[in-house]
Amino acid sequence: MRNVYERVFVPSTGDHHAGQGESGVSGDCRAISGGIDASVPELTRLSGGQRLGNTGVVRHRSYPCPQRGERGAITAEFAMVLPVAMVLMILLLSLTRVVTTSMACQDAASAAVRELVITRTPAGSAEAQRIASTAAIAVAGKGTTAAVSEDGGLVTVRTQCPVVPGATDILPTMVNGSASGAGS
Repeated sequence: MRNVYERVFVPSTGDHHAGQGESGVSGDCRAISGGIDASVPELTRLSGGQRLGNTGVVRHRSYPCPQRGERGAITAEFAMVLPVAMVLMILLLSLTRVVTTSMACQDAASAAVRELVITRTPAGSAEAQRIASTAAIAVAGKGTTAAVSEDGGLVTVRTQCPVVPGATDILPTMVNGSASGAGS
């Protein structure tokens, strides 16, 4: 069975606290049994659940008071949760970087195929490789490579883009993109 405590408010004898923005009332937690404090035998009910004893002490409803042994518990819990939250944040940011680079790599492959189809450059030529690489680098940035192939009139460009390494080594460092278009 859990102890029930009661917050006891005792009016101060002087006005020295009231000038500092305080009410002049101090609170203290005391254990009670059966809802009535044994030290005040005769209690009278007031409005709002307050009780007034023989001593003129105003008592509020019973509620569990924090145990002194629980001081600093929130700080300790925060200290344990903070590193986990930081790792999750770093992982989320790294994953966002991978997804963004992957989308850019796919866009680079599409742009390279578009350039090859518009210029009607034969897929097997060195000129096609140069056009595809230039278009891919313009879209996805430095370090992007493009490979051009043709199969039965269908031009395919495969791109490979580097991902800036993050704080974790569990995410990929390279992503791929691929696009195809009808050649000439």
